[in-house]
Formats: sequence, structure tokens, C-alpha cells
Amino acid sequence: MNVLIYKTLNLKSILGMILFLFSTVSLGQNHEAPLTKLLDAQVFKVPKLYWKPELDQGEIKALFYETLDFKGKPTRAFAYLGIPKSDKPLPAMVLVHGGGGRAFYEWVKIWNDKGYVAIAMSLEGHVSDEKGEGKYLHEYSGPQRVGRFDDIEAPLKEQWMYQAVSDIIVANSLLADMPEVDASRIGITGISWGGILSSLVSGVDTRLQCAIPVYGAGFLYESKGYFGDKGDNSTDVIEKKKFWDPARQFSKGNVPTLWVNGDSDAHFSLNITSHSFDVTKDHAFMSIHPSMKHGHPSGWKPEEVPEIYAFADHILKGKIGRVRTHHTTTFRAKKCCEI
Repeated sequence: MNVLIYKTLNLKSILGMILFLFSTVSLGQNHEAPLTKLLDAQVFKVPKLYWKPELDQGEIKALFYETLDFKGKPTRAFAYLGIPKSDKPLPAMVLVHGGGGRAFYEWVKIWNDKGYVAIAMSLEGHVSDEKGEGKYLHEYSGPQRVGRFDDIEAPLKEQWMYQAVSDIIVANSLLADMPEVDASRIGITGISWGGILSSLVSGVDTRLQCAIPVYGAGFLYESKGYFGDKGDNSTDVIEKKKFWDPARQFSKGNVPTLWVNGDSDAHFSLNITSHSFDVTKDHAFMSIHPSMKHGHPSGWKPEEVPEIYAFADHILKGKIGRVRTHHTTTFRAKKCCEI
């Protein structure tokens, strides 16, 4: 497995400024108010928790946490939370699943084994069974995803993206309040749709210290794959949907970011990963894998994407680590990590 990591050498290049200004102007034509002004202030407060010990997976705890009301109905998100044993506060990670996914306790365990508190939540109103499998609706379920922003005509607070973004930020608020967590060392990673969401949230929640979007990125409607296929949507509807393009948010942010993708992903083509890197490259890295499969395990297995964990360790633990792949070709990204 060859892994390529690029880091800008000229932090204030003219090209970078042109790309940044272009993206800000073109993306800002759809909605004037920034998302930070449209979010409910409740998302930055500590939610009420409801523990579900009968659904625990070993040392990983199952719980519901309160989220924003949906159509006047109280809602809760199901999640798995893992806390390694430690005599001092630990760094933490928010884990955002992709389309068709759920709260993955397996993902939490990987991060726990690496010394991180971690939380993985369900973003489509599902709860898992006693084995940590399946996706079942519950009495406090919120909305489910509707295609590719196909609920864009609904009131903002009834759109799935609004609710999902809110659920993620609430999860960060939950972690930040825990005595076992160092609130100054919390990061986020997401896979596929979770890459869309995690990159978007990185431009909204300034408490985050790093972001690692896998596959999903910004500039979705430039994609040569799934997201670039606009179907029968009118130009007006497409422009409305661009409100949720993550680049509208992260292009104005400064959270250290590692963009991860394959060189031939059918859903998120490489050009949008590159464009996302271009407008963040004063604080970002990009890692591209030849023939990388698309899926949750492929986006979290340490042996397949070791740079994810090296990057988190560098930012959240201050480590200058060495990571080896199966091949000897190595590239250096400043002093972050050797791949």
C-alpha cells in the first residue's frame, strides 16, 4: 500500500488565496446567513444522558443522549462510548458513520486501544441490538437521511443535515464535559457521508482540534462520481442543495485536517478531495491510497490507513511518530508522521 501525503510549502501562496476567495464567493451566493448563526445554542451545552447497560459491548458503554427536538418531538441519539483506564484526562475522538452505517462499537474500541476516549453515534434515529448489530428505530428517533439533501425544501431545522450536524456537535459537548477527557484535545473523523459531515463540522465547531474526513469532502457537485450526478434536479434546487456543501464551512476554518481518499473512489472522486485540500492547505494534509476500497472497515483499519492514527497522535498527543506500511516508499509531511 503506497500512501502519498502532501503538505503545502508556501502557506500564503497566491494560488491558495485565489482558490479560497473563489470558493467563498461562489458558495456564499446560496444562503447569506452562516450556519454558525443558524444552529441552536443548545448544541454547545451538555446533554442529558440515558445509559443502556443491557446494550453494552464489553467495556464499551451504550447510551442515549438528548438532541434537538424534531417537528416538536423530543429526540435522542443512540451511541457507544468507550473510556480507557487512565489516571489523567485523555484525548478523545468523535466518530461519524457513513451512509447505511450505525453507531459502531468496533470503531470505538480501535480508538480506545490507542489511548483515546471515543464516541460513535447513530445519526439516523437507530439503536442496535444486544449484540451491537442491526438498526432499529426507537420512540425517540429523529429524522433519517433523505437521498442527497432531498429534503432541502423542508424548514431548515427539519432537514436531516441540520439534525445530524447538531447531533455531532452535541456529542462533542458531551465529551468535553467528561472528567476523563481533556477538552482541549478532541478531534473528529468520519467515513463517506461521515466525511461530508465531519469536514463540515470542522468549519463550525471551533472546539475541535483536528479533523480526518475519509472519502467525503467538499465541492460535492464537482465530483466525477455519485455526487456529481445531479439527476433530474433543476438548477434552482441544485443551488439550494449547495447550502450543505461542506466547503461553505471548512473553507473559512483553521482546524488541522487530514484528507483521506482512494485514487479511484466511485462516490467521491479525487478532484474534490484535491480542491478541498487546496482551500485548507495552510493547515491540512492529504493522503491518497491507490485502489482503496470504499467502506467503513477500509476507512478505519489501522493496518490500511495508519496515517489517520499517526495524524491524531501528532495533533492530540504531540507525537512525532513513525508508521510503516507494507511498502517501503515513504513521504514526509513536515514532522507529522513518516509513512
